[in-house]
Amino acid sequence: MLSAPNGTTLARLSDIGGRIISKAALDRHGPDIGRHLVGTGPFRFVSATSGQSATLEAFDGYRLGRPAIDRLVMQQVQDSSTIISSLLSGDLSITQFTPYSAVGQLRANDAVTVYDTPHGFDAIMLMDARRPALAELEVRQAINLAIDRETLLAQAFFGVGSLPVGYVVPPSQPGHDPGLADLSRYDPVEARRLLESVGAVGREVRLMAASDTWHPRAAQLVAQNLTDVGLVVVSESVDPAAYFTRIRDTADPFHELMIWERNSYVPDPDNMVGAMAVPTGVYGHSATGLDTLPGSDRFTADTVAARNLPIGAERTAAYSAIQRRWAQEYMVMSVLAYSTNLVAGGAGVTGVNVAALANHRCFAEEAQVAGA
Repeated sequence: MLSAPNGTTLARLSDIGGRIISKAALDRHGPDIGRHLVGTGPFRFVSATSGQSATLEAFDGYRLGRPAIDRLVMQQVQDSSTIISSLLSGDLSITQFTPYSAVGQLRANDAVTVYDTPHGFDAIMLMDARRPALAELEVRQAINLAIDRETLLAQAFFGVGSLPVGYVVPPSQPGHDPGLADLSRYDPVEARRLLESVGAVGREVRLMAASDTWHPRAAQLVAQNLTDVGLVVVSESVDPAAYFTRIRDTADPFHELMIWERNSYVPDPDNMVGAMAVPTGVYGHSATGLDTLPGSDRFTADTVAARNLPIGAERTAAYSAIQRRWAQEYMVMSVLAYSTNLVAGGAGVTGVNVAALANHRCFAEEAQVAGA
């Protein structure tokens, strides 16, 4: 039961948190329910080895009929070269963890299909406004203006993505508004002027990013951009397993500029704006300190009002107005690019919902493998 109206409820039920499982199984297994799942899906859980793989088998009683494939093995593979070689050899049927650097090589190989999926995630850089180095709005605005996003898109994502013309709402979601393109423009001259206006030229800023996928190269490019406009950047590369903990740790010495991403797990602009532009939670409190800035509490009421409007022009305008105020008056988040988790699979693999897989959601009930 909802305590108040929420127009995003149905969309949120499509997320993993809205899955329906057996109450009897939950009562019986409690915190170990992950190894004893009882649901209504097309596959049943067989086994899992921590850090390696999970194995599922086709469920004969699935309401839409037994899946075409008998067994689904989800493997954890972290090494990029192993992912590429496994795709080429056929050992790996499909993945959303394809290295961006391999997109050209894989597109040129007839044994592999590289899918064009909607650009559904934001590559972002969080700014902690509580830190003295970022205390002035002008400094945060300068950092945002200093980023050469076209080069970042080409070199960190190898062209897999698009410029963030709608600020935090990507083109895969209703409410995407290209009229917000100016919020992510590249203007190093204005960036330098803003730094000079508050005496911040030569100031040291600290930047951290995870050490996997697109993050390291993006961090290098951002560091160079900021150096070019007069800041002194000290960078740190972080093990991905520890990165989220460090983003939440406001005492971390590198908790100033943090490169991260936000995926479209819920198909609604509130998944982006409502999660990141409110002065609570990981984004508004832990990561950016938005909640410490005067007047930021109004975003809570504004997002509630926006989410309860019907999908259409009025709702889009409401979310756009929130984003413009958030960016222009606070600038605690710079959007670097839109992209997608790059999905590639064997040429004989069909029937997988690749758009969902690009958002880390696996729907394989109609999947087939030629010759299997």
